[in-house]
Amino acid sequence: MRRAIISRVADSRHYCSNWWLLIALAVFIATAEWRGSNGCLEHERLALVDILAFFHDQEVGLDPKNRDGDCCGWEGVRCSNTTTGNVIELDIFRFVTTTTSGGYLNASLFLPLQGLRHLSLTSAGLVGCMKDEGFEKLSELVYLQGLELSYNRLSNDVLPSLSGLSSLNYLSLRNNSLKGVIDINGKNTD
Repeated sequence: MRRAIISRVADSRHYCSNWWLLIALAVFIATAEWRGSNGCLEHERLALVDILAFFHDQEVGLDPKNRDGDCCGWEGVRCSNTTTGNVIELDIFRFVTTTTSGGYLNASLFLPLQGLRHLSLTSAGLVGCMKDEGFEKLSELVYLQGLELSYNRLSNDVLPSLSGLSSLNYLSLRNNSLKGVIDINGKNTD
């Protein structure tokens, strides 16, 4: 009788350890599919490829071909940590070369980067935004705290689209084509 009880206890422990092994395997597989096999979130890697292609098409960036692998390891990209893999900082300057032509930004390209906290579009050759794709689209990035737009050729026309970015703690517009005195609400006071 005692031997039968010990056998049942051993069988139940074996059953429980197999159960936990199956749960651990299912979580691992789900995580691998969610994050992609390369370490960063697959939808964010694809968004970064689109962003690089956009700047390449504007003749201000590097060729986006062969942008495989862990996007968290790309120059100019910083991710939160190895657990989530969310892109939290993006510095386009790392991809931009000197240019004499300007471009109109499609701000919607950045929307898949929902964890983005800091975006630097410094020296990107920007003169404005595409129609209905202005900086106001970035208001959907609720964690965005810093936006650098220095050394472009942006004019006062972009100011209304910047006024809705309430999550920003830092905005840099140095060395653009802004004119006059600009008040705290982003409206020209001249």
